[in-house]
Order: sequence, then structure tokens, then C-alpha cells
Amino acid sequence: MINKRRKFIFKTINIILEDDKFGYIRKSGIYSKISATSYRKMQLPDFETLVKTTAIIDLIASKDKIFRKFNDTTRNEIRKTERNDILKFISDDNNFKESYWLYKNLEYAQGRVPASKADLNKCKLFSCYYKGEMISAVYLMTAYPYLRVRSIFSKRLQIEDKEAYKIISNTTRRLILDICLWGKEREFQSLDLASVNFKNPKTANITKFKMSFGGTVVNEYTYIYKSKSFKFFEKFVFLKIFILKLVNLIKK
Repeated sequence: MINKRRKFIFKTINIILEDDKFGYIRKSGIYSKISATSYRKMQLPDFETLVKTTAIIDLIASKDKIFRKFNDTTRNEIRKTERNDILKFISDDNNFKESYWLYKNLEYAQGRVPASKADLNKCKLFSCYYKGEMISAVYLMTAYPYLRVRSIFSKRLQIEDKEAYKIISNTTRRLILDICLWGKEREFQSLDLASVNFKNPKTANITKFKMSFGGTVVNEYTYIYKSKSFKFFEKFVFLKIFILKLVNLIKK
């Protein structure tokens, strides 16, 4: 997936798992910021290199094998959703308006600024509805032959009832299975769950969730280039973020 944006007078580009296009873009000289995510380790002197670990689910395996690699608890929770007739799951949903509202509220609730509608509108949407209301969803990026989770979000922070919270948790796991099956049918090779951090205790539950699907942990490399003028401009970006958070706080 490739996202191009203009920030003031600057052209920026984000390249995700599209190595074949990275070389041309890097040499074009038209972008003030380039961010490229790859599974390949490259020597790029003008780029900052960030290394993370991520979990990859193999989609070349049979459907049964994909599901068997999920841990016992996850498989049981997914089966519960299959017995719940009130739940409705939609693959490649087109209800972007409701999904963005749900995503945006969760991001603000966790102290983050949501990504732009323009960027997320390029993603595939997988969602679950309870009595006609969207309760959980996943934004998915496609860069054939790879799939990559962009965002997993739900109404879990708005729910106090423990039983309802558990239902939402189960549906999120079911959505990952649905994405695996959707991708396999379209001959994608893998699903990237987007970063697992074994060192940060604050994200331990997220890492546990992602590892419950039995994926293989691999290195992921992000290469970042910024022009001198863009670096200077970026110093003022924090002010915009502060204002957005303040506006959201006032609305509450």
C-alpha cells in the first residue's frame, strides 16, 4: 500500500510492503519525507532504520491448519461467535462512516490522534454488528501478496457489562480468522498483525492477543528519510497534536 500526502509545501509518501516501488521512489527526489516498511534488511545511508518484530500468519497453509495454529482459548472463543445468531460479520464492508466514528472515538479515548479519513479509506474493512450496531472492526491494508492489519478497534472501552465485553473480545478474534480466510481465497501469502513488542509491559496484553493466532515472529524494517527543511517543519507538528487533544477534551 502507498499513501501520498501533502503537508504544507512538503510531499510525503508512506510505502508499506511494496519493495518493488521503493527504489524508484527513493531516487525520484520529489518527496520531503519517505517512510518505507519492509521485511528486507537494506543498507540505506541517507535513511534512519527502525527495527521491530511482527507476527506473520501463513496463508499458504490449508484453512484447517491456519485455524489449528490458533491457541485453544482463541479457537473456543471464535466458535462461540459462530453459535451466536445475533452477531453479523461482514468481510470487505463498505460502511466506512460508522467504522471511522468507532475508530476515532477509541483513538481519542486512548490519548491518540486518529489517522486521516483519506488514509484509512484505502483500507479494506472487516466488521461485526450486534443488533445492527457495529461493535468491532479491523482496517486491513493490502499489498499483494501481503496483508497487514492497520487498526483493530471496538466498543470495548464503552462497555461496562462484563458479558458484553467478552462478546466483543470474541468477535475481534473471529474477524482475524475471517481476514485469513478472505486473504487465502484471494491467494495472499500472509497476514501481518503489525508489531509485537515483548519488552514493553504496557503492551503485554496486545502482544498476547496477537500471538494467540500462532504466527511466526519476524523482523520488520522501517526506513525513514526526511529533508532538512521537513525536519525543521516537524518541530511544530506537536502543537497541532496538542490542540486536537485539547479540543477533544473540551467536547467531553
